[in-house]
Amino acid sequence: AMIAGRDAYVANAMPYPMNVAKVNAATVVRNGDYVAFLLLGAPDETSETEDAAKAYAEAEVQKAVDAFNACFK
Repeated sequence: AMIAGRDAYVANAMPYPMNVAKVNAATVVRNGDYVAFLLLGAPDETSETEDAAKAYAEAEVQKAVDAFNACFK
């Protein structure tokens, strides 16, 4: 269900190009019975290319993935 939700966000992000990189970087993580849909971060207003915006968004989401996983150590 969480993955389907992520896919829906991706499909609906196209009319809002400033959110595409952030939405595409969203992820679903799981640890045991805990599942999280991680979509976060302010829009990247400094990147001049799609690749740079993608890298920025992925780095922001990775911070959340690392924080989520740290809760179980």
